[in-house]
Amino acid sequence: MDSAAPLPLLGILGSGKLGSVLARRALKVGYRVLVANSGDPDRLAMALSYLAPGAEACRASELAEWADILCLALPFEAFLAAPLRTGEGKIVIDMMNYLPEAEGAMPGLEERPEASSEAVQARLPGARVVKTLNHLGFHEVEEDALAPGSPGRRALGLAGDDSGARAEVALFLSRLGFDSLDLGPLRAGRILGPGGPIFGKRLSLEDLAGLAGMGGL
Repeated sequence: MDSAAPLPLLGILGSGKLGSVLARRALKVGYRVLVANSGDPDRLAMALSYLAPGAEACRASELAEWADILCLALPFEAFLAAPLRTGEGKIVIDMMNYLPEAEGAMPGLEERPEASSEAVQARLPGARVVKTLNHLGFHEVEEDALAPGSPGRRALGLAGDDSGARAEVALFLSRLGFDSLDLGPLRAGRILGPGGPIFGKRLSLEDLAGLAGMGGL
């Protein structure tokens, strides 16, 4: 890859704690960042001037059209309620966790709450969905980021049905400050969710690979 090539345009849907922290971190490593929520872009722009200076506010429809990589950083219930559409081939990072005890059981997920990323893919059929960044705390996106090769660099798992999208997201995670383990198809990302062997754990790449194997991969 040409190191002089411009970085992909990053879009973040959701301006809460996770979205704001991700925006700050991505800006710091050189990304242009667009952020949208369900509110007025002018009010969002004012909030971003404090929370993530340099991030640009827009509407969700514009975000879905313009961003090269679209990050879903909003409650799962809010995602289901959003009339979101993406272009064919768009990379979508699912950072969400479906928490039925907090959000209530949702149709199609009552028996398989761990399959929420597959529900995201079904809702965005043209997108290339990759599950990652859901299994660390929002503050850790900044606190745990380290340069490549640093001792103790944290590793994150990622899963998606498109190998090219997984590779691009792995590069994105590396730029943010994390190693990554490619788990394979999207359904493998179920082990990253709440109750899974990886959720909430600070792990090296070696340790992550070991736990992923224990998860049946």
